Amino acid sequence: MSIRVTLNGAQLEMQLTHDGQFSDPATWSAGRGMSNMQLRLRQLGGEIKWSLHEGRLRTAWQAPLNP
Repeated sequence: MSIRVTLNGAQLEMQLTHDGQFSDPATWSAGRGMSNMQLRLRQLGGEIKWSLHEGRLRTAWQAPLNP
């Protein structure tokens, strides 16, 4: 697992990447957990995305520091 947190201007960005067991995020249905994370980041003016990257699962989110 790797975690990267960066400050890009006034944006806080985080990427979590791991090679554990998972399915392709393109096949996922948003349940309560995913929906809550998406809602909370939208309320802050940010977003969250899940994707495959070099055979690993990546969760990436970004949000402004002053929403």
